[in-house]
Amino acid sequence: MKTTLVTMMLGLAILFATSTTAFADVINVNPFAPMGNYNVIVFGNYTQLGSGDTEGYLAVQGNLTTGGAYGVSSKTPYNPNTTALVVGSTLTTGGNWKVFNGNAYYGNSPSSNPISFDAGYGRVGTHSVDFAQAYNDMAWFSQELAKMTSGGQVVYQSYGTYITAGSGMQVVNLYLDDFVNSRMYEGSSVAWFGNGLHINGQSDTQLLINIIGGDKYSDLMWTQGDMFVNGLKNENIMFNFVDVDKFIVQGASLYASVLAVDTTLVASSGFISGNVAFGEIMVSSGYEFHNDWRFKGTYDFESPPVVPEPATLAVLGLGLAGLGLARRQMTK
Repeated sequence: MKTTLVTMMLGLAILFATSTTAFADVINVNPFAPMGNYNVIVFGNYTQLGSGDTEGYLAVQGNLTTGGAYGVSSKTPYNPNTTALVVGSTLTTGGNWKVFNGNAYYGNSPSSNPISFDAGYGRVGTHSVDFAQAYNDMAWFSQELAKMTSGGQVVYQSYGTYITAGSGMQVVNLYLDDFVNSRMYEGSSVAWFGNGLHINGQSDTQLLINIIGGDKYSDLMWTQGDMFVNGLKNENIMFNFVDVDKFIVQGASLYASVLAVDTTLVASSGFISGNVAFGEIMVSSGYEFHNDWRFKGTYDFESPPVVPEPATLAVLGLGLAGLGLARRQMTK
């Protein structure tokens, strides 16, 4: 009787827990929507060895460390209620710092090189960024986008890589294990994307470029050439990184949005312009994140699972504990 009761408790606990993560109908959404108004979101730490700049709003879940001067939100409109900078943990400033057109939240007060603000702004004690939910949703969107069928044409040349996309929604899947070129980085062989990326399309093209890691290569290096766009709009281009550990950029700039919630960006000399989402960021002095446009495309997704509330996890834990008790009683 006791065993039956405990089993029922476990079943109810699992039913209650899973009911909160049930999938809703298909939704049409921008995969960067969970970022809200933020230009850049980092789900780990962001380290800048020297000076730098994020022209839009910046949200960092972990630590933000800069070795030189830094500016945030220099290209955003005036809004007295905006929190332009959110740092979930420790902010370490190594030079002159300024937050433009907004307030700032951070977990500590810098011991040196204090932050300056525009008139009417300052440090605030709360923020509204739900990093856990944003990561949950964007990771889900990323995995779903990687399942889409590739249709564009890709040609690898010694003088660059060429992508040709038709009108409307287009998908190009680039598998790192298929790359014919590689480079050495920190003693390991990595897939190499060199001499520029040339993209040709139409004015109405919405282009998704999936970068997918494999067994041979899980890191991608991009050097010796920028991104060149012909025909289509930069606001309709996005990169989606799946199973890629590191994205190493040296002397190249990306004129597109980047969804890479589990990838570490290691970069020097250049910038990314658009929405930016990384797991970690480690960049050298002078690297910047521009706010020239945001990704405007949308895709159809099943609703991502909801992050379980603490009460849900407690009920599930109670059921599992009951199951363990029942097993001990049966052993006796």
